[in-house]
Amino acid sequence: MDRQAADRAAKLPIEAVAEPPEEIAVRISWRNWGRQIRVRPAPNLMAPRYREACHEEMRWLIPQILDWWERLPAARQELFVGVKVGWERAVGMGSFYYPDGNRYADLPEADDPQTGSDAPYWAAVEWLPVYIRTREEWESALRNTLAAEGCRYLCIFNWRGIRENADTLAAITAVLEQPHGAAGAAGMASGTTAE
Repeated sequence: MDRQAADRAAKLPIEAVAEPPEEIAVRISWRNWGRQIRVRPAPNLMAPRYREACHEEMRWLIPQILDWWERLPAARQELFVGVKVGWERAVGMGSFYYPDGNRYADLPEADDPQTGSDAPYWAAVEWLPVYIRTREEWESALRNTLAAEGCRYLCIFNWRGIRENADTLAAITAVLEQPHGAAGAAGMASGTTAE
């Protein structure tokens, strides 16, 4: 894509599926949460309208975070890692688009293709096994998830609910210290949603 085409595509509020002059905005995407479901298309992360919306929220949020951070004891300030802008918005995660996928937007969901994404790698995001209690169960769940073909990232959500659990922390430490197989190349992160 040449620079002019890239500039035009960056102005679209959502991702494009063709280069100009055919430039077509994505109308539908899919996500696999145990079964394939339709979702709204991903935003164009470089579109001026999207970026301004993010900046507007940051102008309000960052002072709130800085105020909170400055009140923390010095020993706790280093624990704050960052802010994730945009719920479920990141390059290469969240949803996928079938070739010529827009043609399904006006058809019943039953007519959708069922082959899934052909991406070589994927992420286990918003991951939290709710019925697991022991260190062994946590370690097994972590290793099994990271060992799944193509999984290269695991993000544990609702961290507040488990961060004080010694068995969970020990299992995470064990997996990070002794990765096995495909999990050796994978990463883990933790995140917190509003509670």
